[in-house]
Amino acid sequence: MAGVAEGTSVWNTPLSPRIFFDRSTGKSYAKVKCCVKQSRETGSRRLCWEVLDWNTKAISFYDRLGAQIKTSWRCVRLEGDALRDFEVSEEVQALGLPP
Repeated sequence: MAGVAEGTSVWNTPLSPRIFFDRSTGKSYAKVKCCVKQSRETGSRRLCWEVLDWNTKAISFYDRLGAQIKTSWRCVRLEGDALRDFEVSEEVQALGLPP
């Protein structure tokens, strides 16, 4: 997770599949530019997205943009049965988050 000293990040997971499919039409570069604009307007210090390690064409495209592929980071998910069965304590419920 990004710490306060690192600043705000914009995470653009929903755009990733569309960026991949539009890469050859030039639309992907325009979409990245829109994301960069949004990141700047919100005061973010970085723009983040995911790419699968086998997707060498996308990795090459992102590399040409000047993006850094962070190989030391891993995608972490809590989903399915683990998400459903995760015990939520009263302390967490007291924070007033939606159920």
